[in-house]
Amino acid sequence: IYNYIKKKNTNNCSIFIFTNKADIDLTQSDARNEYLIKLKKKISEDEIDIKEIEFYFTSINDSSIFEAFSKVVQKMIPCSPNICKLLNHFANHSKIEKAYLFDLVTKLYIGHNDEKLTDQYRYDICSDILDIFIDISYLYDKDRHDGESKTT
Repeated sequence: IYNYIKKKNTNNCSIFIFTNKADIDLTQSDARNEYLIKLKKKISEDEIDIKEIEFYFTSINDSSIFEAFSKVVQKMIPCSPNICKLLNHFANHSKIEKAYLFDLVTKLYIGHNDEKLTDQYRYDICSDILDIFIDISYLYDKDRHDGESKTT
């Protein structure tokens, strides 16, 4: 990672590292912290300007990859704090516990109403509901059925 950062012009950017949960070496918090300290030390020695470096532990076997990408996308959207405030306002006035703003196609959430960490279980439920919604909307897609049923 360090060689890549050094080789590319990465000044004033954020670095997001996605690691497989099965990689035992980096899932241990001590090993991860030690690696991060060494990486930051090398970067500072070479005077490379990096905004932040974050690790995300993901797997293709659960929704952790979507959640990690969602967090990265939120950091890249300048108005993300405002979106979260609006969702918080919406949740408080609607008396609901959790509110997400999802991108339907990618299943990434653009924002949520709670500053706390998101709940993996709730995210999985929302993701499953989105799948059902997409499947049902495909069944009732007016344009698709109109094209098939037209006769001349």
